[in-house]
Amino acid sequence: MSHQQHRLIARRYLTDVLSVVDIDAADELLADDVVCILPDATRVEGAAALKAMLREVGGAFPHRDISIDFEVADEGGAAVVYSLRMKHVGDYKGLPATGHEIVITGVDTFRISDGRVTEIRVFYNPELVAAQLAGA
Repeated sequence: MSHQQHRLIARRYLTDVLSVVDIDAADELLADDVVCILPDATRVEGAAALKAMLREVGGAFPHRDISIDFEVADEGGAAVVYSLRMKHVGDYKGLPATGHEIVITGVDTFRISDGRVTEIRVFYNPELVAAQLAGA
């Protein structure tokens, strides 16, 4: 696949899967054995587990607006810098809805093989998210 195709796959994951939790898009984009590594080093293994996690986050933050700030791709995948704005309206990791709007600036890297995402590494500062949820 071309660099451009890898860039588009990564972008589509962020805009269709992460932002609006389009499970049909996830089924098209994710390899069955995809691994997602979160900022705290938690490994989410397999497409089913990743989709379940996205549904859970989607319940707490259903209205997510994403903007792509920078993207780059090569023969192995892509990397995207983004800003994600969302409102906390449901339980999240034991924290009841706060109504606070939070903004995450992050970088996700994607390994892509045969048109499917095989690995996602997520980079953002969880402490900034916690502070925003606390209203700081």
